[in-house]
Amino acid sequence: MAWAPFLIDSACAAAFDHLHLHRLELDVFSFNSRALRAYERAGFVREGTRRAAVPDGEGWADDILMAMLDTEWRARSEIC
Repeated sequence: MAWAPFLIDSACAAAFDHLHLHRLELDVFSFNSRALRAYERAGFVREGTRRAAVPDGEGWADDILMAMLDTEWRARSEIC
């Protein structure tokens, strides 16, 4: 079983179904491609990029800003 989709789904359910939030946002570093794909598959949308914002060894990595709205969560929940 893949844990990431289950945990992301559980966090979204708590945020939208129990806390009644309108928006859930996160940021993920560009070198974490597996997390980025997991968030995109879960329905998070890229909203922006903070270029060269995070130290990454000898260089710098981007900080990618993502979010999901309650309406997007409900639309996905109806499909599944």
